[in-house]
Amino acid sequence: MCLRCYSTHCAREERGAGKAVSETENLIRVCEGFIYTSQLRRFLLNHPLLVIELGFSLELDPCAPYGFDVEQTLPCRYWFAEKLRQLDRSLLQALLHATVAALQQEIPGLGETVAFDVKHIYGWVKENNERYLRLSRPALPLSLAVSREDRSHL
Repeated sequence: MCLRCYSTHCAREERGAGKAVSETENLIRVCEGFIYTSQLRRFLLNHPLLVIELGFSLELDPCAPYGFDVEQTLPCRYWFAEKLRQLDRSLLQALLHATVAALQQEIPGLGETVAFDVKHIYGWVKENNERYLRLSRPALPLSLAVSREDRSHL
């Protein structure tokens, strides 16, 4: 855990800015298609005006392009991940149900069929999986088995 980020950004949360920042950062994560927290942080490092708009406590630096140090202003990856873990599960569940209902209205028959034909997958595994090939090959009788050294002379 990064103590610098934890102590600096906890003070801002006590003033009430943390929850709004957390919700907005997660919207950015979804809209931009980020899977990892480090991707979100890197994105915000490249968009300093968005950092201002999100309401982070700015670490002023007169030499920096926008008058603040973006690296020092943004919390560490741990802080972002912790905010994601603290999201209200019931809110996320309601969002999922609303999304599924909206998709079912747009796409008739969505979710009615859940059976899939996977024979082609089993066939591919049988042909390409070394472990399956070792188990499925019949063992040669010892009298027919030829060592690698013997094969090199053939």
